[in-house]
Amino acid sequence: MDFAYKLGKIFYQGSIYAAGGGIASGSEGVGRVLQDFEQAQYYFLQIARQVWPRDPTNPLQHKASAYKAEGVAQPGWAPKSAAYLGRMYMRDEGVKQDYEMATMWFERGAEYGDRECHNALGILWREGLVKGRKDTRKALEYFAIAAGQELAEAHVNLGKHHYGQLVAFLEQVTFSLPLQPAGSSSWQPPTSKQLFASDRRSRHTSTLPRSTL
Repeated sequence: MDFAYKLGKIFYQGSIYAAGGGIASGSEGVGRVLQDFEQAQYYFLQIARQVWPRDPTNPLQHKASAYKAEGVAQPGWAPKSAAYLGRMYMRDEGVKQDYEMATMWFERGAEYGDRECHNALGILWREGLVKGRKDTRKALEYFAIAAGQELAEAHVNLGKHHYGQLVAFLEQVTFSLPLQPAGSSSWQPPTSKQLFASDRRSRHTSTLPRSTL
């Protein structure tokens, strides 16, 4: 199965040499081959079926015991193959785009700790790509697990979240601070104490009933 996994990666990336840093990092230009998602899916499924021999009609109900092989102690390359299969369903690569199928494969791989699957589940939950499944806190938990395994893309996703929060905070604080008087040369930027007080005021205002605003 080791060779099957390598063949799946080669056909998926379109190169003999995959770049370091995870699936999203792509591949090296050296060793370029014809990219073929159908061939990639064939090899990844050959591996994944050793652990998950069949799929349910409803992909979100895949955790039932009937859809998993018994006594699997060492899943081998199956979790990593599940990550590729999920990615293909999420990105419309060789198969019809289906976020529920993507979720099924990512959850299967995440069960065995695969970092790509955890990161992808974070994206699905953050964006709410599956109906009724949008939860930023849960998304951050998935990103954190993947980042803990040194997946660069997961670190980027965590950074995007915290950057977005910082920008929102600064916009809120800046809005509540007095502007520099026209023609004034004595104006000084706000101190950290003023920023803190401004933040407290803005937080208090945001919790007031609409009728008091």
